[in-house]
Amino acid sequence: MKVIVISGTHGDPVKRFRSVMDSIKAREGSEPSLTKNDLMAVTGDFGVVWGPETPEWSQIENKILDELEAMPFTTVFIDGNRENFDRLLALPEEERFGGKVGVLRPSVLHLKQRGHVYDFGGTKTWCFGGGISVDKILRREGISWWAQEEPSEEEYAYGLSQLEENGWKVDMVLTHAAPTSALHAVRLKSILARDLGYKPNLYDPMWSYFDKVAKKLDVDRWFFGHHHIDDPEQWSFKDSTVKPFDHKCYPAVLSMVEYKIENGVKAFF
Repeated sequence: MKVIVISGTHGDPVKRFRSVMDSIKAREGSEPSLTKNDLMAVTGDFGVVWGPETPEWSQIENKILDELEAMPFTTVFIDGNRENFDRLLALPEEERFGGKVGVLRPSVLHLKQRGHVYDFGGTKTWCFGGGISVDKILRREGISWWAQEEPSEEEYAYGLSQLEENGWKVDMVLTHAAPTSALHAVRLKSILARDLGYKPNLYDPMWSYFDKVAKKLDVDRWFFGHHHIDDPEQWSFKDSTVKPFDHKCYPAVLSMVEYKIENGVKAFF
């Protein structure tokens, strides 16, 4: 099983996935050899299930989802902070990869159990979706913002219990938000440190939660999708700046998938 990790698609996964496939083709000189057993993993802000359940919106969504279903891999995603949770959490549910998933199409799946350790072909992967919207002031609850973006105390506790059950050792972590230590290590500014042009929401309990997890967790690779970067000069898998974090923790890049391929992390077997 191969797992390709990218950041949020914000409602336009078809274009992003085709770009990924083109990048692989350019790198390898041939069409990528992928099957439905291989995964395209989105680290939050999938965003396809977003609007109201109207005929017009459903037509748009169904077209996107049908195109994804026709692609030669399975799409999996954790949720971020730009999802319609009322609809996302009401999807039909199945047991896949050793945990619960929401089913949009047979091969388009929401990894809905925050804090669960999913099994991707033997690769133990701790998945924890959710993220705090700094721009809540600009959005409307139940229309363009949903309170479920913030994990519950039960979800935080479940995540810790899953790691305890796995001896605090997993192969990979997929989150939307990131530990503050990881942001510092790869020289990424916190969203709150950017000039946003409005008064942002200043509270994000996920940072400290992930900081506590990171101090104890033995993990090979940790990918987070909330903080998008495109510049390969900003970070490197061999860069000594990752050492203060004591983990291999990387932003899931927005469009530099070929950079990740060059550094040998496009796939996990």
